Amino acid sequence: EAARSEFIATAAHELRPPLTTLAGTAMLLASHRRELPETVADEAFDALGRQGERARVLINNMLDLSQMDAQRMAIRMEAVPLAAVVARTRELVIQPEGTALEVSIANCVTALADPGRLEQVLTNLLANAYRYGGPHVRIEAAECEGCVRLAVSDDGPGVPGELVATLFEPFTRGAAVTGTVGSGLGLAISRRLVEACQGRMSYEDRCPHGSRFIVELKAAA
Repeated sequence: EAARSEFIATAAHELRPPLTTLAGTAMLLASHRRELPETVADEAFDALGRQGERARVLINNMLDLSQMDAQRMAIRMEAVPLAAVVARTRELVIQPEGTALEVSIANCVTALADPGRLEQVLTNLLANAYRYGGPHVRIEAAECEGCVRLAVSDDGPGVPGELVATLFEPFTRGAAVTGTVGSGLGLAISRRLVEACQGRMSYEDRCPHGSRFIVELKAAA
């Protein structure tokens, strides 16, 4: 009960900034739309879009966590070709200008997982690598002894040491990224989805710097 109360309080805290911006900007436009310079009005509409998307992502992630906690999320396990999942994910996540993505996955590498949920996990990992990592991102996968190991790496600053222990807990975000749009729930949800697919998810530092997130799943027979 205490954990649930803390989660609700933290969620309300995270929702307050985007909702406050939405309400304030909407009131400004409603009251002074005809008086505002076009550039100011355009910026206000952009702010509405950004904050609306921020609130939507946070609410959707909270619903996903709620469904998993209540064990109501359906998982459909099947053989999933990882190269195909990565190809779809690359279309969904916009690659920033100046960032290079390298993919090293053989067409024969196939894991046992829910394809939609695995795509959700990979989308979150790739978006995080683009958002917080450096100019080089790499996705690789290989099969070894009945297990498939999928890794998303970047050459950014990496995760601060003090955050590693709580990295996969809800609302964990470093001070250096508090100004970056994100819900603080993506990694928590991703790990739970991987575990629901009977797999494991972990983090390790790269040398000399950077991050690597690893998803281990059973290989499809």
